[in-house]
Amino acid sequence: MVYAVTVSVATHRFNEWLTWMLTNHIPDVLATGCFQGHRLWQHFDTEKDTQTVTIHYYCRSRADYEVYAVQSAPMLQREHTEKFQGDFTASRTLMEDVEPV
Repeated sequence: MVYAVTVSVATHRFNEWLTWMLTNHIPDVLATGCFQGHRLWQHFDTEKDTQTVTIHYYCRSRADYEVYAVQSAPMLQREHTEKFQGDFTASRTLMEDVEPV
């Protein structure tokens, strides 16, 4: 399963946001033990005043994601919102691979 978080950040705060994500937020998400890893993707088709990134967090099962969603996500999302409030929008989705490997 993939928990995908897409964030559009005001360009004037993007470098600060990216540094904070790489050094604080993503490590905190991974430290929950609910995810096996992540990938960070920057979008090319963004507006001049924003930069958009999608983070894929990889989890073994829906149950692992549910543990994260209940126990850790509210606090981690609140921390992100307080730090960058007014300078970002975010959307989240949970995806499952339907094509066997």
